[in-house]
Formats: sequence, C-alpha cells, structure tokens
Amino acid sequence: MFALLSLRALWLGAAALPLVLLYVFKTRRRRVVVSSAAMFAVARREAAARDPWKKLVPELALLLQLLALAALVIAFARPAAKGGALDADAIVIVIDRSASMGTRVSPTRDDKAKPPTRITRAREQALATLDALGVGGEAAVVVAGRDARVLAPLARPNRAMREAVRTIDAGLIEGDLEPALGLARDLLRARTGKRRVIVFTDGALARTPTWVDEDNGAILDVRQVDPPKPDGTREGNVAIVRVDARRTGGAGSAEPDRVEVGVVLAAYGAPAEGKTRYVTLRRIDRTTALDARQVDLSSATRASATLSFSPAADGSDELATLAIELSPNDALGLDDAVQVVVPPPRRMPVLLASLGVGGASWIARALESDPEVALAQTTPERLGAAAIQPWSLVIASDFCPRSAPGGGDVVVVHPPPGVCAGRAIGAAVSGPALGPITSWSPSDPRLRYVDLDGVRLGRVNPIAPLPADASAPKIAGGAAALGPAALVRSEGLAIVADASTLDRTITIWGFDPADGDLARKASFVLLVRDAVDVARVRRDRSWAPTALGGAPARVTAASSAKEVVVKSLVPPDVGRVVARAPVIEGVALVEGVDRPGPYALEGSATIAPLTVSLVSELESDVERVVEPLRQQLAHASKAEAPAAARARRDLRWIVAALAALLLALDALWLTHHARRVTAQLQRRREALPSPAGPP
Repeated sequence: MFALLSLRALWLGAAALPLVLLYVFKTRRRRVVVSSAAMFAVARREAAARDPWKKLVPELALLLQLLALAALVIAFARPAAKGGALDADAIVIVIDRSASMGTRVSPTRDDKAKPPTRITRAREQALATLDALGVGGEAAVVVAGRDARVLAPLARPNRAMREAVRTIDAGLIEGDLEPALGLARDLLRARTGKRRVIVFTDGALARTPTWVDEDNGAILDVRQVDPPKPDGTREGNVAIVRVDARRTGGAGSAEPDRVEVGVVLAAYGAPAEGKTRYVTLRRIDRTTALDARQVDLSSATRASATLSFSPAADGSDELATLAIELSPNDALGLDDAVQVVVPPPRRMPVLLASLGVGGASWIARALESDPEVALAQTTPERLGAAAIQPWSLVIASDFCPRSAPGGGDVVVVHPPPGVCAGRAIGAAVSGPALGPITSWSPSDPRLRYVDLDGVRLGRVNPIAPLPADASAPKIAGGAAALGPAALVRSEGLAIVADASTLDRTITIWGFDPADGDLARKASFVLLVRDAVDVARVRRDRSWAPTALGGAPARVTAASSAKEVVVKSLVPPDVGRVVARAPVIEGVALVEGVDRPGPYALEGSATIAPLTVSLVSELESDVERVVEPLRQQLAHASKAEAPAAARARRDLRWIVAALAALLLALDALWLTHHARRVTAQLQRRREALPSPAGPP
C-alpha cells in the first residue's frame, strides 16, 4: 500500500509551468552557411520584434526534467509503504526507571568498563521501537517510578524524543507501573486506529500493576528486560534494607557521647561476588573510615551490624552526612550505600516561659531532675526574642503565646480564658462544679504510663473547640465536641486537649499543677517527661529529612518560608536547584529527588541536609518478576495479543534517488546532443568546396 503523508508538498508541482514556458519561449534558429555576417545586425532587430510564442516541440530533455521534478515533488510529499516491524498508528513507550533497573545484565572482567544494565537495555530497545514505528506513526515516552511523568508527548519520532530516551536512568525509587499505565491510556484515548502501550521493565516491581482491557482500546505489550534464565534464576544481590542512627550518652550521662548506626542486610539469590560483605561507616566528605564490620550471609538471608564512633568534642561532626557502604559491590549498586545525618545529642533543650510562681515552679523542678533535659527559662515578655536551640520544647505557663520560636513542640499550661492555639478556653471552674477526672487517653504518647485515678484538681479552665459561626463556644460539652482531641476529661469538661498543627505538636493543659494534688504525685513527673519524650522523637524525626524509596520527603519549613528549595551538594552540580516544594501549613513535601545526595534545603526549619536512599526489600529483590494483573470489562472484546506486523516504511530516499538519476540522464543527454550537433556541423563544413584564391 502506497500513501503520501504530506499532501501540501504537491503544490511544488506548480514549478512545471515555468519549466514548460522556458521551452516555449526558446528561440530556435536554423543553421545555414552564409558568405558574410553583415546582415546579422538587421536580422537581430527583426528577431526581437517577432512574436516570442512558439509551438512546443517535444524534446527528450524536457521529458526527463519533468519526470525529475515529479519525483522530487513526491519525495517532499513523504511517500510511505508497508514493510516495517511494528503495526501501530500511535504508541506510548513506558520505561521503568526504578532502582532494580540499575542491575547489571552480566558481569564484566574489565574493571574500567561500565557493565551494561537493565536500564541501558531498555533504552536500546525503546530506540529500536521508535525506529521500527516508521513514518506516519506517533509515539510518546513516559517514565515510570513512584509517579509517572511524560518525557515526550505524542508526536512523530524525532531527534528530541530519542535524546529524551537516552537521558533516562535508574533512580532510588520503588517500581510502580500503575500511574504510568493510567497516564499512557489517557494519552492514547483521543487517538484513533491501532494503539499500543509498550512497557520496558525487568518485572521486579514493589507493587502489582493492573491493566483493564477495553473494547477497541489500547493494547498492552510488556517487554521484559533481562528475563530470567531457563531455570528461572537471575543474578543475585546483597542490599542494605534498613538503617537506623541514634545518639547515646553525652552530657548529663555517665556514658560517653556515641553515634550508633544499625544496619540490616538481606541476601537474594546467588550473587557472583558471594555473600560476604564489608560494611563501612565514614563521613561523606572524607575517605577515612570511622568504623567497619564484616558480615557473612552464607547461612542466613538476613544479618545485622552496628557501627559507631565518638563525635568530635568541638562539634565539627554535628549535622555531618554519614555514608554506610557495602563492598564489594554486586549486581545492583544503588542499594549498596545509604546516607544518614549525625543525630542530635540525647539531651533535649527545653525553654520554660513563666513568672516562676505557682505550677511553673513545679514544672521547673520536674525538668531539672531529668539528666537528659537542658533547661532554660525566660519570661513571657522575652519569649519571642529568647535565644533558643532548634526543635526545643517550649512550655508557656499562665499565658498563651502568639507564636513560639524554635519550631519544636509547645505545651501551654493554664492559659487564661479566651482563644488559644485554635481552641476556646472557658472561665475557671472550681469547687463542687468541678468533678473528678473521669477518663484519659493512655494510648496517646503524651500520657504514657500516666495514672490519673484519684487525682484532684483545685481549678480548671476547660477547653472546647471554636464554633464555626459567631456563637459562643459550648464549654460545658467541650469533651464531647473535641472527641479524640480531648486527652483528659472531667465528666463533660476537657481539661487537657490536643491543638496540634501539621508542623508541630501543641498540647494545652487547662489547669495549674499547683492547684490540687497532681504536682505531688508521681504521675506529674511522668506527664512532664512524656511531653519531653514526644518532643525529642519529633526533633529526631525532623532533624534531618530523608527520602526513602522515592517517597516524598516531609520537610518542616521555617516560620516565614513560602517554599522549600532543594539544591545539590554533590560535585560538579553544587548549587544546582533540583526541586521546589510549596509550604502548606508549615510543611513542604519534596518530590522527585531520587539521586544520591546530600542536598541543601533553603526555607527549612533545620539546617541539616536532605539525604536520599533506597532501603527497600521489595526493590532490592532483583530476582522477582511481577506480571501485570489484566482485567477485562464486561462486553469488551478480547484484547489483541501483541505481535510483529508490518508498518509504514519511508520511501522518500528511494524517490529522491530516482529524481537524481533522471537529472543525471538529462545532463548526459544534453551533453551527448551538443557533441552530435557539433560533429554534424564539422562534417558539413568539410563537405563544402574550398573557396577560390585571388585572381
């Protein structure tokens, strides 16, 4: 079947008209032999006055030139015929770029040569698919990871599309084809004709994708890269599947200050390098190892190791990025290294803002008795300007602060009636109107091991939610209205409530510990220490944001930041902006950072860097093969099985070569014709009698 894909080029055929006119206007003179040239000037003036229009005389040169012009016009019209390898009018190429695609295909003996990986094979096959599509077909490129992204929109294959395919590389993300398949279906929904979704993957996916076969819909074609051997095995792998860093000892403790990093290794299959690994801990900006362990997984599929070091006393190791690495590297190198940041010291900084009387004095005593607390005190007026360490716990007694510095948790003790932290604070209730504590929430970490049975409070400012309209808040039913946010209840009154936001934990105590017998009981010390422990856990979690397996990194933003900017700290791209994330209610979710770091964060509440690691048991199991789950809609025809078929083949170069051949024949004809005319004139000249000499 023959077709012209660019009919607009047929307008070039209008060039035949001036070509024919050149032959019409061509002056044809008869060759004669004369005895004198004196009459040539008069003949030239008469010829100019003649009618230029002549009868068109058929000539072989004109015919060859018209045929060459027709061939050039057809070549510009992009002729195409069947004869390729892929039958489709529109395709979407989906390339899995999860971490397992970075697995090498086969070992190499040359240490300097970079071995081929599954992602390089996928790129090669994708480029071959674009070439096989031929002229007239459209293609799009979608990369599949945790999220899907269109790398090249639907268009005829071009250089930019091929360059985009060549830039695809495996990232520190888990494999998930579901979003990419949905995006590919949406891209093809508006197209007609034969449509295909061609997926290049190794099948080692963290989640099973689902494909729905629709009536007259796109056909799913899954092409497995580096398929298993006939015995069903692939090259094995040893990976870091879990890492945890903590700080022990230090100031206020009898033990020395130590940083401990726990690592869990897992072995899959039979790696070519064996199952013995050396685990090394070092600072990422230094080559000297801080600690190392040998781990043997020959008799077990999992093993753990603990590496530790003493941070420098001058504080130079604070906020440093640590690299935990395995050697020798195996088939998949992306899971042979992880990054963590040196955790903060065990002692938790606490800032107590009060006048130093009443319940505040009891709170100060409880904090001072804890060796793992670094207590600082200030007055309510100086709270905003107080020097405070990042992520400090702020306790405000007998007032409600408008804002609290440091970015850490906040505990408001005995606030005055009014509005505080998005809650309505009622007038004081005391005496017979104040009943005993009836219930509390022991599952909440702020009330862990706290027993309030039999505790009597002298006076309470009950807590209730703010009404949606301008009506007065219902303080009496505050506990029921708050629901789970009411942590401690006295019948219908809420006396301890949660007022947390996305970026910090806020707890309101609606009582003064000095009013009643709570301050003299062990439960009060537990209540204070639980608040410190919750703040410490949140500080350790938010101290250094991390992205694991391609999941978004949760970054607590600075108080006035509108967005968080991620910049690379890895040479030679130091300072390059990698990602931006808007701040919503004090938190930014950083997505799309899937290369080894570290990264600097601008607009974050912490000065610690962002680290990126894989740490995924499912993704590190490079032997697995997960097939898509195919579902068929009711009344839908059975989907066509992917098969090789014929496709459009470009004929432009063949037709252009024909045009060049015709032009060459035309030039040959004109040259031969001129030589023949010259030879005829020479023969006539020789046949004439010689002129007589002078008498």
